[in-house]
Amino acid sequence: AKPQELYDEPANCFVADFLGNPPINKANGVIKNGKIVLEGDCEVELEAAKNIAEGREVTLSMRAEAIIVGEAEKACVGTVEEVYVMGKEVLAYVTLGATKVRAYIDAEKTFDKGQTVNIGLKKRGVFVFDKETGERLA
Repeated sequence: AKPQELYDEPANCFVADFLGNPPINKANGVIKNGKIVLEGDCEVELEAAKNIAEGREVTLSMRAEAIIVGEAEKACVGTVEEVYVMGKEVLAYVTLGATKVRAYIDAEKTFDKGQTVNIGLKKRGVFVFDKETGERLA
C-alpha cells in the first residue's frame, strides 16, 4: 500500500510502529465492559472496543496528533510531565494511566509541568492491537 494508507490504517502493530514521527504511543490494557482499561486504571471508551471479547489483552496505539489534552470529553485524567515548544508545534509528554505518551497540543494553550489535565482521544490515529499477536483488532 501507499505510505499514507499504511500510516492511516496499519494492519498490525509492526507497521504502526514503523511509520511516523514522533513514534506512535502504546499503552497496554484489557477489555472490560466494552472499554479498554489501561495500566493505571484509566478507562478508554472507543466504539470499536465494544466488539472485542471481554478480558482480551490489547495494546492501544495512538498517534501524537490523536491525543487531546485539556478539553477532552470522557477523558482520563493525566499529568503534564514536559512541554516542548518546537516552532509552530508544541509537544507535550503526559501520563495516560500509567503510561507516558507524546501529544501535540495547541500552541495557544499553556500547561505547566505537574498540571493535572483531561486526556481524550480522537477517532483518527487510534488503533487497538492484540497484545500477543500484534494484529489489528480495531
